[in-house]
Amino acid sequence: MNDGSLEALFAKAREAKAPAPPGIPPGFATELWRQHRQRQQEERSAIRTGIVSVLASLVMLAALVGFNFDDLAGAIDDGGDPGELSGAVWDFAGN
Repeated sequence: MNDGSLEALFAKAREAKAPAPPGIPPGFATELWRQHRQRQQEERSAIRTGIVSVLASLVMLAALVGFNFDDLAGAIDDGGDPGELSGAVWDFAGN
């Protein structure tokens, strides 16, 4: 090829217009934001569920100790058998 035909090709290439790149579809940002908020809500609810379950177990433990406080205190003060302490807790649990 000669230089003249190359120059003509380069000129045509400079004048050619590339098709416009596709844009973001409508509603894309809104959907992305909705998904982000949904993930945040799921994480928060998981954390709340964990906290509530720990607190519920502490309340049950406090109730168990509170209802058997006299038996527990007596077993500790008397220097009695450690089995009495576990027996008091076991009996209250309904076993």
